[in-house]
Amino acid sequence: MFDKENRYITRGINEKIDLQLQILLWSLVDNLKIEKDYLQVFKLSRAGDVINIEHTQEVPEYKSFIKINAKDLEFNEDIKIYVIDSGVYSTMLLPEEY
Repeated sequence: MFDKENRYITRGINEKIDLQLQILLWSLVDNLKIEKDYLQVFKLSRAGDVINIEHTQEVPEYKSFIKINAKDLEFNEDIKIYVIDSGVYSTMLLPEEY
């Protein structure tokens, strides 16, 4: 699940999410130490120079919170991001693109 060879991002992700953040989110999925659900959900919000990331999945239930220094990253709005694995490929997308 979440094979590194077949990963895609949507136009919305490309336009709204800095490449460094995209790489970080893929890394969080890759480094998850428990069984991965096909749907990973990230909620991002900014507080000054810090971006707060909430990472969740439903089965098995998982939730983590990460804060990163994001002084140089362009990101100004609260946003939710899905990373979905189809079994053949993985896609990072915004909820409105689902």
